[in-house]
Amino acid sequence: MPYRKRLMVATATVAAGLMSNAHASESAIQAYCLEKWSGEAMRAYCQEEQREAAEAIASYGGPVRSRCESEWRADFHMVLFCIKEQQRLSHAAVADAARDETTTRCAHEWPHTYNLQALCITERPVDSAAN
Repeated sequence: MPYRKRLMVATATVAAGLMSNAHASESAIQAYCLEKWSGEAMRAYCQEEQREAAEAIASYGGPVRSRCESEWRADFHMVLFCIKEQQRLSHAAVADAARDETTTRCAHEWPHTYNLQALCITERPVDSAAN
């Protein structure tokens, strides 16, 4: 069965309540790694990496997780990377920034995309009163 079809079947079965999320994740992991790697050793490595990432993702929630999951779908390793990167950028560039007008505007324009918030803040126009 092709990768996309397996993934759709696993998703539909979970939605119908017929399969647990853990089993669906395992089905998605196997389908993803089978599609990506032809060699058994690399496929096994891929599956282990994906299982570890899927377990770690379970501890996250909210709009960042949802956005990363919709962007990376069954690539749990990249979903986890996306979540961590968004959090890092959020903490480093947005949460610690002064809550001035520009920061508020950037947060409003990019509510769930912290890397774009950070870019917006760092590229804000120079205050003409300071010159």
